[in-house]
Amino acid sequence: MPRKFRSGGRSPLNPWFRVGEFDVTTTVLVIAAGVVSFIVYAIDKTQFEHIFLWTEKIREGQIWRLATWPLVNAPSFWALITLVFMYIFGRQVEAEMGRFKFAALIGWITVVPAIIITALNLQPLTLAGANDSAIVMIQVGVFVAFAAEFPGARFFFNISSRVIAAVLVGIQLLQLVGDRLWDDVWMLLLVVATSLVTMRAYGFASDLTFIPKLTSPFGKRRSGPRPASPSGGGGKRKKRRGQPDLKVVTPAYRPPVVDRGIQDEIDTLLDKIAAQGLDSLTSDERQRLDRASRRLRGED
Repeated sequence: MPRKFRSGGRSPLNPWFRVGEFDVTTTVLVIAAGVVSFIVYAIDKTQFEHIFLWTEKIREGQIWRLATWPLVNAPSFWALITLVFMYIFGRQVEAEMGRFKFAALIGWITVVPAIIITALNLQPLTLAGANDSAIVMIQVGVFVAFAAEFPGARFFFNISSRVIAAVLVGIQLLQLVGDRLWDDVWMLLLVVATSLVTMRAYGFASDLTFIPKLTSPFGKRRSGPRPASPSGGGGKRKKRRGQPDLKVVTPAYRPPVVDRGIQDEIDTLLDKIAAQGLDSLTSDERQRLDRASRRLRGED
């Protein structure tokens, strides 16, 4: 069942690091990369020739282009709006997925479509210097992920997020088809497909059952050393004559006891974030929220 949309996400953002009281998350890093690309364009836009998606050069060994093509962006009003939407929706998805899985989502929708396009020997012109706003393609993937996880989110005219996502992708497709940029159509479809498959692989967008659920590389991992066999080896231990049968009783699983006071404190602060935004929290409230979240996860 899809999760209910809530401003601020399911849990507080867990940044990679902080600069003062400013949280530096994956979303912030992506936006910062976009701003840096504006500056590079102003200094010497010919430098973009070394990083955009040029499949012929990738086949010659310049594999870094598989990951650097979203950095080809010229300063414009449309590019600025794209970064704003990246901040609004990216932070929601990151709060829901967590920083590692969201960073992986950005990586997958960047690299996987580029690899497939290169393998098929296609050349999207809009990502090879013909359009200086490549990050728009990443924003489409992020918004599709948002709509997949929060189908109940409503925007202007009470339109659901999935309808808006379908319209956004549809307009992009119509424009590319009208320009007869068929390789670019494939690139857009691959970005959308990779976004949806990644969300399913990480356990989100649970109602989209028609999308295959692949094994997630960020699944649960065994913690601690692997227990040794009772006999010290891999074979089956032989029972000695006269030795009584010993049965290993596995204790029933008991869910961790949640301190109601901690949960109430987190809910209060999350309600404040939902009503007034993350910036409304004071420094003391941020510290209390981080501390309560760690205690709730058993990290303290």
